[in-house]
Amino acid sequence: MASSSPARPATQNLLHIDRRAVVLVLVGTLIGGVLFTMGFGRVTGREFSPEAFALREFRYYQLPLLSIPLSRVRRKDVSLPDYLVQGNFIKVAPAQNWHLVSATKGWRRYTPHGPEVLLGYLQARDSGGAYYWDRWSAQHPDRASVLWPLVVELARLNLYPAIPDLMRWAEAEKERPVAEFQQRLNEQLAARCLELADVLEGSEPQVAMDVRAWVRTLLEAQPAAASKP
Repeated sequence: MASSSPARPATQNLLHIDRRAVVLVLVGTLIGGVLFTMGFGRVTGREFSPEAFALREFRYYQLPLLSIPLSRVRRKDVSLPDYLVQGNFIKVAPAQNWHLVSATKGWRRYTPHGPEVLLGYLQARDSGGAYYWDRWSAQHPDRASVLWPLVVELARLNLYPAIPDLMRWAEAEKERPVAEFQQRLNEQLAARCLELADVLEGSEPQVAMDVRAWVRTLLEAQPAAASKP
């Protein structure tokens, strides 16, 4: 008769089962952690540079709740309507600053009241599908040459909340002579920016100071602008 193998002690069976349970728990925890990180730790967004008038996307992973980066940031350029550059209404330069357009962390989206405002105007289309402000600029090139540099300055100073007012004034004043158009825009914009500077004084005093300095420069140019034929 073949000899039977000795029975495994009950304690060894329990240890064998315990090891398998520990491995399964560890594997499950690892998989759950990866899925949790991919779901809640993924960060994506867009940034806008007012100097380069450029848009780019970014994405990376971070440890959820702790916001510790787990991967390097990957960036990709995104095309923007280039009619302002092609029409020589603005001058671009190497990017110095990147302002957040929007960001998504996990399933939460954050959109500050910033460059998204400007991008909305740049990408707005008329009933025929053409870019509205491209057509407007082509129809009023002298006024566009006044308007868009002001828009760039507002973006540079991170004064995006003033852009809707400026665009509305430009639309309302477009039939005025160019010098009067410029004067009206400068005066109204100066008043609006000083209001924003007062709001920023408590939280960002340096920004408020920069805004007031730019407003002084804007108003000092008024006599020259008003004297143009």
